[in-house]
Amino acid sequence: MGGATTSTGWTGPDDLLAGKRVALADFSAWGITTVHGMSSGPLEVGAYQRLHTAEELTTRFRPWPPWLGVP
Repeated sequence: MGGATTSTGWTGPDDLLAGKRVALADFSAWGITTVHGMSSGPLEVGAYQRLHTAEELTTRFRPWPPWLGVP
């Protein structure tokens, strides 16, 4: 996947996935078992789905899509 590098250095879904892997390692080290994604859109949920499919999702993920209007 990936794409052209932007001015922020972000190249796309693969960067997001790599960042999620780093975060999951931190969550495990800190003993965190569940995270709530308060601004989970299709890109974020897709990254977690890819991690789950690859059996790399070591933390429970609770998405809260912004379009649900949850405060």
